[in-house]
Amino acid sequence: LFRTVPYRMCDPSFRHLLANPKPHEVAKLCMFLNFFERALETPLSGRIVIDRVVGVSLSEEEWLQSRQPLLALEAMAEKYVGFEEVTGLAHADFANMLIGGGVLRWGSLQEEIRFAICPELCLSMLVCPCMQKEE
Repeated sequence: LFRTVPYRMCDPSFRHLLANPKPHEVAKLCMFLNFFERALETPLSGRIVIDRVVGVSLSEEEWLQSRQPLLALEAMAEKYVGFEEVTGLAHADFANMLIGGGVLRWGSLQEEIRFAICPELCLSMLVCPCMQKEE
């Protein structure tokens, strides 16, 4: 399937993580294994919606010149609650042109950590080709 898709895609295999002895890569692999162990004990619930946004109404130059205020931001007041535990929360990924960045290969920055903490996000790597400049 991945060789017939005309877009650049991530390699969704764990083979790179399995072959990499670096401590941060081993830690990512452990997070994935923990996720699967927990999923065997307690069936997963909920749903995952993948939504790609393309073609915003403003060009990059228009965004940079705009003086319109952004929408208000609402922050949670609850202390000690990680956003992984909040229901109905959306996760946005725009750090790397490849969805998930190097979570299954290399890399341990914000995007890779987010995908390792919430491995269900890796589903998007199976269906989303490389993001284009306007996404």
